[in-house]
Amino acid sequence: MLVNNSIRIRPIMLEDITILNKWKNDHSVFRNLGGGFKPVSIDQQRNWMDNMIDMNGNNKRFIIEIKNGVPIGMVGLYNINHINRNCEFGIYIGEKEHNGKGYGTSATELMLDFAFNNLNLNKIKLLVNEGNPAINLYKRLKFNQVGKMSQERFIDGEYVDVIIMEKLKDECDI
Repeated sequence: MLVNNSIRIRPIMLEDITILNKWKNDHSVFRNLGGGFKPVSIDQQRNWMDNMIDMNGNNKRFIIEIKNGVPIGMVGLYNINHINRNCEFGIYIGEKEHNGKGYGTSATELMLDFAFNNLNLNKIKLLVNEGNPAINLYKRLKFNQVGKMSQERFIDGEYVDVIIMEKLKDECDI
């Protein structure tokens, strides 16, 4: 478990299935994520849970909890490449009333520390839709924009550009 002053991050457990399914079926949560909004049944979610909780593979997924133990989102490192020492980063706050309270920043800082100081990674990459307020979070944490993919994602009837960002370990203050 990873902890700071406002949140804790813990591995996903089987009993998280209901909340994960609730978030997955929330258009406002998933519309801006890489896979897009595609509702799923609880049965389909159940089939994915073994993969979601597997911490031995190249993906490390965690539940973000506020101090009272209430889950509010998910954060993860994906496609971890131990040879090249890099990975992709993803995060979302599923409980919308907790957006804008700094929990995403805290979770991202914890994951940077985990990636760089526990997994010995050198670079974290991410993709974010242009116009997504999360870009401000990444800029505050000194992620660098290294590219842009034009009309990369189709969201709500229109194509959206995607910003490519990265952060190197030697640029990290953590």
